[in-house]
Amino acid sequence: MFLKSANDGCSLGQGNLGYCYLYGEGIGKNEKKAFELLLKSANDGRSFSQYYLGYCYEKGIETNKNIKNAIRWYEIASGNGEKNARKRLIKLKRK
Repeated sequence: MFLKSANDGCSLGQGNLGYCYLYGEGIGKNEKKAFELLLKSANDGRSFSQYYLGYCYEKGIETNKNIKNAIRWYEIASGNGEKNARKRLIKLKRK
């Protein structure tokens, strides 16, 4: 279901499929595809994807670890109502 909607360009489907690839949920784990899909979805304004893109930057998943970019994406996601992003921001800013 997510695969078809992602392939059709649906940002919600891209974000959900990106999550599935990130954690290997119902599909083989593929961090490269996860990052690509999350980036597309995040750029379309999906807060869920913005949060997980921040997580990828924070942990260096398929990109160089970059706390500045992680904070940037967490701030965007938080501004769009993603509560988990706010928690990550607080934790990162304490470091």
